[in-house]
Amino acid sequence: MITLITTLGIFFALVIMVILSVAILQFGTLISMTEDKQDRIGKRTDPTDAPQRHARYFVIFFMTTFLIGVTLVITSDYIRWVIIGTVLIFSSLLFSGIMLMWSMKIFTEMKKNERDLKGSWVA
Repeated sequence: MITLITTLGIFFALVIMVILSVAILQFGTLISMTEDKQDRIGKRTDPTDAPQRHARYFVIFFMTTFLIGVTLVITSDYIRWVIIGTVLIFSSLLFSGIMLMWSMKIFTEMKKNERDLKGSWVA
């Protein structure tokens, strides 16, 4: 049974999910355009689309999980399925937030390496 609180909660969660998804996609684009200055298995000096593609895959997976949870909450008559749908909604929000924080950390680390290693042999 859909109540006003359920509808408002789903709408609020959807707004947060869209904001997180857009931010993840933006950080994927920024990471794709940033040079990798670390001495790893081959240095990346040219832009690549791999981080952007992976960000897109994560957003598709999290949005699919979110929509499955919303469908379960809206259409189910049994409390068991409502609980499972709620857990799916919250888990997709949680893991989207973790993914965003991780993307921010990677981008910050790449920019820090770009500043610190400027003019060095590694760069």
